[in-house]
Amino acid sequence: LSEIEELVKEGRIGNILTGIEEMFSELPEVSCEISDDRILYNGNPLTLDRAVYGERVPVSDGQQVRMYDSRHVFIGIFKFELDRNRLKPVKMFYQA
Repeated sequence: LSEIEELVKEGRIGNILTGIEEMFSELPEVSCEISDDRILYNGNPLTLDRAVYGERVPVSDGQQVRMYDSRHVFIGIFKFELDRNRLKPVKMFYQA
């Protein structure tokens, strides 16, 4: 605990902390167009045809992805629900 307090005092706490987004870096990346930002902010599913896919995104049922808004702000973890033609939120991290 004293080491952490010392890092905070020195302004170096960021050297040992890992951001939420980094914890999910192994998941593929998906984003949306600006017109759909509000859908994501409110925690609603996004239809598959509205998503903007990054490189090598495996589109398979249950596959989880990192979801970003149109400005590349991390929103949360979403998963494919192919039978419902959507990406559904699993865990939201966005804070307005």
